Amino acid sequence: MTFRPSSPDIHIWAGHLLFCIGAYQDAAKAYSNINNIQKNPKVLLERAKCYISIKDVSSASLDLQSILDVQSDSKIKFDYTMIKALTLCSDGLE
Repeated sequence: MTFRPSSPDIHIWAGHLLFCIGAYQDAAKAYSNINNIQKNPKVLLERAKCYISIKDVSSASLDLQSILDVQSDSKIKFDYTMIKALTLCSDGLE
């Protein structure tokens, strides 16, 4: 394996490893370091999972919306709808 810091793979693997050990905020940062993340639905989904884990539903919602902008996916649409509902419910509690 060669070290290529500009390769998105290094950030993806770092994000996966950080997520697995519960370092969700650091994992989200690792995924965010990938160029053209807005065109990569798989990475956006991973980052959305990180945001959900740290209870940042508005950022998760933005990532899910970005996925839907790139591709139509009924599971992502459902997740997006649920996140929006959570956002509305939590806004009413504050």
